[in-house]
Amino acid sequence: MKPKLTYIIIITLLFLAIPNYCYATESGLKIYPPLIQIKMFHGTSVEAPVTIHNTGVSPVNLQILLKPFTASQKNNGQVHFITGKDLTDFQKFQTEHISVMDGQNKISSFILSPDQQKSLLLKVDLPQNTQPKDYYFSILFISNIIQSDQLNATFINQGVGTNIFLTIDPKENHTVSIEQFSAANFISKPELFFNITLHNNGNNYFIPHASVIISNLFGKEIKKISLSPGILLSNTSKNIYNQSNSNYNTYLYRDNLLPGVYKAALRIDGAKTEGNQQKIIYFTFLPVSISLEILAVIFTVILITIKILKRNKNI
Repeated sequence: MKPKLTYIIIITLLFLAIPNYCYATESGLKIYPPLIQIKMFHGTSVEAPVTIHNTGVSPVNLQILLKPFTASQKNNGQVHFITGKDLTDFQKFQTEHISVMDGQNKISSFILSPDQQKSLLLKVDLPQNTQPKDYYFSILFISNIIQSDQLNATFINQGVGTNIFLTIDPKENHTVSIEQFSAANFISKPELFFNITLHNNGNNYFIPHASVIISNLFGKEIKKISLSPGILLSNTSKNIYNQSNSNYNTYLYRDNLLPGVYKAALRIDGAKTEGNQQKIIYFTFLPVSISLEILAVIFTVILITIKILKRNKNI
């Protein structure tokens, strides 16, 4: 008999890549799409399809739960569920304007038989007096719900979910600022850890395109690194990192560099950039072997200089 396991769902934004299906480990459930972006205007109605598939051998009684989230204060691309007044405001908005439809019927739960696939519609209906705003929430299909407001979590036995990014009255202009772009001034190995933080100053979420251009002092481009910042929620910051580095705060760059001084320029495309359109830093690459040789030469020069000074003093 399969043992019962309890999981804590931690919804994370899929900023770097969006797979074809989002799998729930051990649950026998999968959902498509794993991420839904909705941009709509007041006085309109939108329906977004969501498909749930039970790949297990037993029927599952699923309940539908909508949980609003915001970006983590650690700026690492993860999110946390909202509590308090913001949760109350979202629940009011949900009650009045959001529903999950099975055909013509609004539902809050359903039974999914083994190998059954069910298509539902997430419906958002806005009146004319709706105020411009972004809403970020997860639609969860889960069983055996045990909610804990204190832990900001939902304990379940089985479940899957997809993230919803809803913008009401979207603005075309997006403003992104470079909050941080730094690196070591000197490296002895051909790898460099960039500290990159972007901030979305707008009221709508945005997916910017960014790149780091590495060039030598003569202006020749050595490497163009295309970054994947993913989704920046409104009025939040995010550290840009890559999968080569487990640290959520830095971006690791490796390449075959010749000894010398280099320039790195961070550029953001597809958005207005506050201040300068780019930020530039410099770094020097000097391998350990060459550094030791230079130190040896300097040490030798110092010794020779001391001997010459002593000889001149004795004359």
